[in-house]
Amino acid sequence: MTEPIQNDLESQPPQQDAPDLTCYRHPDRKTALRCAACLNPICPDCARSSPTGYICPDCLNGRRKVFDTAFPRDYFVAALLAALLGFAGAYLSEMIAFGMIWGALIGGGITGTVSANIIRFATGKRRSLRLIWTAVGGGAGGAFVYYLPTVLLSGYWAALLRMVLFIAVMANVFAANYGTALRLPKR
Repeated sequence: MTEPIQNDLESQPPQQDAPDLTCYRHPDRKTALRCAACLNPICPDCARSSPTGYICPDCLNGRRKVFDTAFPRDYFVAALLAALLGFAGAYLSEMIAFGMIWGALIGGGITGTVSANIIRFATGKRRSLRLIWTAVGGGAGGAFVYYLPTVLLSGYWAALLRMVLFIAVMANVFAANYGTALRLPKR
């Protein structure tokens, strides 16, 4: 007859658990995660997703600095051009579409695309997340300056809706042309 097979796990003495890891930024939090770049233990609040796994905020900032190539003058150029293009785009979308909501949607998309390409050319294709936010703010400011008298003088809610839609579409299309999405950074 055959003998019963003995389970290897039962025959071995129990192993001691690995030492508890704590987040290097939050020593009171236990974790099993490690940064893929520096191997420091990190808690889920500190973990940032990357193509190679989770990384710590310090490694993320180090990588981000490599890709921030914008010069200080680029921020001024981007804000000024975006404001002018935002104003012109809002004006043209209102004139061509006769104040219809679809004009704000289409005009915002066209303005965002044109603005991104012109600003990318004017800044020498340098990039930075702050540069994108600066240009989006400039474009929103330019469109706001155009729409503000219409909203205040008419008191018509549709003008306010057109302004919000134009700015939202323009900003998101602009960011998409830069290869990113508008979202607030995780803290």
